[in-house]
Amino acid sequence: MIALNIIKNGLLVFLLTLVFSGCGCSNSNKSKVYTDSSGKKIHLGGQETFRYWAETEPTPETEVLNGQYWSSSHFTKEYILYMEIKAFWIKDFAPENRLQRADSERDFPNDAPNWFKPPNDYEVWKGDQGSRYFINSATGHMFMYEIQL
Repeated sequence: MIALNIIKNGLLVFLLTLVFSGCGCSNSNKSKVYTDSSGKKIHLGGQETFRYWAETEPTPETEVLNGQYWSSSHFTKEYILYMEIKAFWIKDFAPENRLQRADSERDFPNDAPNWFKPPNDYEVWKGDQGSRYFINSATGHMFMYEIQL
């Protein structure tokens, strides 16, 4: 009986610790990697940004030109991504991801990195939560602004 009470109390303390510490599910390494000490978004470089976004290494045929990635330390996958990429699979990206054509919606946040300058003749596709994909299917070149909050 005493052992059962100790287990119950221990479980209660554990659950309360999880609840009051943000579920204990954050990856402290993420906050160090994605932002500086003030929480400002940082430029990671293309390869590293691709790895965080795709959770895999880019294929040899995939050229990641630029990238910036921010992620919250929350246990859900909350992030803001800017990436410039060139790859043969770009031509299939919009249909495979069920994106909607949005050529009249060329907007993206004012805090975009300096290198994020999609040409006006690129097709614009939109995703959830205001994500925008600027694609030249003929060359396989894409500028991505992706947000998931």
